[in-house]
Amino acid sequence: IDEVIDESKKYWNTYNIYEILYSTFNDEDRAIFSVNGIDKYEHFFNAWQGHATLDYVTILTKGIGYYKAKINKKLRGLGNNTDKAEKKYTFYRSLLIVLDGLELLIQRYINLCKKTSAATHPGDVNLPKINRLLKTFEKMLSGPPENFYQAIEYVNFFNALDGFDNAGRIDQYLYPFYQADVKKGIVDDQIAEEL
Repeated sequence: IDEVIDESKKYWNTYNIYEILYSTFNDEDRAIFSVNGIDKYEHFFNAWQGHATLDYVTILTKGIGYYKAKINKKLRGLGNNTDKAEKKYTFYRSLLIVLDGLELLIQRYINLCKKTSAATHPGDVNLPKINRLLKTFEKMLSGPPENFYQAIEYVNFFNALDGFDNAGRIDQYLYPFYQADVKKGIVDDQIAEEL
């Protein structure tokens, strides 16, 4: 049994992703990671960053433009050129870069929806769905969702960005959108369940 286990280890060790990645390190990389040892750096090579629940309430009530405005206000308030202000400036600028990337990703989805819509036959049952999704992505760039459908799509999009980790209390933050659409006669329980 020990011999089989040893042979198995030898075989599978050639497929050890951490060893393979480590073999690509240059001297500087090895020096950096040697501080922690080979068994301590593996978290750098996977997508898991811990569990998180995004602030869906703010995303759904204020939209991503709110964050951009808030960061720009912080940047304007820095004023002086001290080391602390410089570090904050770098931090806030990096947040804006992330938001720019997010907007670029949303724009790519908009472009894909437009392309798909243009290539879809006018009588195709999926065309209204594609166009509805297109309007939702366009809305994402300009502000918070306007209805239950858009709110669900916002949550789905941002939850995907977060690695489908934790959507939080969807019963609480989606309820106002559901309730408003029920009052308008846009949504009933069957439609809500389908969504």
